[in-house]
Amino acid sequence: MDIEAYKIIHSMFWIEVIARGLPWLELLLGLWLIVGLWLRGSATITALLLGGFIGLMIWAQVKHLDINCGCFGSGEKISWITLLRDGSLLAAALVLAVWSHLGRRRPPKPPVIGPLPG
Repeated sequence: MDIEAYKIIHSMFWIEVIARGLPWLELLLGLWLIVGLWLRGSATITALLLGGFIGLMIWAQVKHLDINCGCFGSGEKISWITLLRDGSLLAAALVLAVWSHLGRRRPPKPPVIGPLPG
């Protein structure tokens, strides 16, 4: 119902696919982030998802839709506090994504040297 309230997706089939699949994707991404598995991809996808969620919440706020955020379960209305909270999560995800892309480069391979004389 929270996904449908945004009035972005009009197909009940896709609403149900998203409603059933998104929590599992979020759980999987969270586990990968905690363990550090596929850090570049999981941090980047997390940042993109959070950016999309915040964009939808801002759009709903501008349209004066009185709907639930859908964050952390149902029952929480969209407000500037939810935007601030999710914005801080986005900032953390962006820092992690940038760090994982910049900070984990492999060192260059040493030049190949022929057999030593002697």
